[in-house]
Amino acid sequence: MRSVMHNITLATTSQQHSSLWQVVELAPAYGLDDKVRQALHRDALKIAHHVKYRNAGTVEFMVDKNGDYYFLEVNPRIQVGLLHTCWSSAT
Repeated sequence: MRSVMHNITLATTSQQHSSLWQVVELAPAYGLDDKVRQALHRDALKIAHHVKYRNAGTVEFMVDKNGDYYFLEVNPRIQVGLLHTCWSSAT
């Protein structure tokens, strides 16, 4: 049996400074209710198992102000290379 694991949650926001936009990612995701965090981890693992995912990657969700969340996409590690510094500082 192959293993699937989760490591962290990230909070991603976009911020505008003058005419420039930047993406800010914080780990672990701040202000996220622990029950929601556990549900996100559980569902990300379910998705990975269901599609027989084999590799490092991210499962992305949007969480609204009520704590309801919605699946967005799964990205292979090659697409999340920009997270390396965030990953390194979070682990």
